[in-house]
Amino acid sequence: MGNPVEVIPGFFQLTLVHNTGMAFGLLGGVAFPGKAWLLTAVSAGLLIAIVWFAWRAGPLSMMTVVGIVAMLSGAVGNILDRVLYGYVVDFLDLYIGSAHWPAFNIADAMICTGVGLLVLESVRDLRRESAGTGQEDLSG
Repeated sequence: MGNPVEVIPGFFQLTLVHNTGMAFGLLGGVAFPGKAWLLTAVSAGLLIAIVWFAWRAGPLSMMTVVGIVAMLSGAVGNILDRVLYGYVVDFLDLYIGSAHWPAFNIADAMICTGVGLLVLESVRDLRRESAGTGQEDLSG
């Protein structure tokens, strides 16, 4: 959409994309009345589910807390974009040659980082359980 500004030739550029869809532009080409508000409501519902999970889970490891905070901050950022503009502003474009990853923003990166941390912590928990050791939590 915008004129790209090359930052690292052949790999990374800044661009401007008005993402009316979901993550990675899914449903971006589909138009229907109230789409922005529906996607905002779905995002808010997921945000509430994450908070509920954290509230109900009891003591959490530091990695889990950081992952949840990263996901929440990213979700809030994207929700604000959608409420203010009716779309999410994406501007980071990674590519090799003519193959481009879908444009994304810092909020998307935070959500993906948070999910990655939760997956990593789950793998660590499984390894601890198989080794018979406990989990360190924030209270100790």
